Amino acid sequence: MQSRYSTSRRSMRTRHFSASFQLVAVQLRRLLVWLVRVRDGEWAHIDHVA
Repeated sequence: MQSRYSTSRRSMRTRHFSASFQLVAVQLRRLLVWLVRVRDGEWAHIDHVA
């Protein structure tokens, strides 16, 4: 009984981790797109000013 309970908890934790990992992946992709946009636009402008 005890081992079955711990196994179910572990699977629940793994499922929660995968869901949170998907959220983090989406945020990282959005951040990467924003960084590329800033590098192509404003950072180049800042380099020209400097």
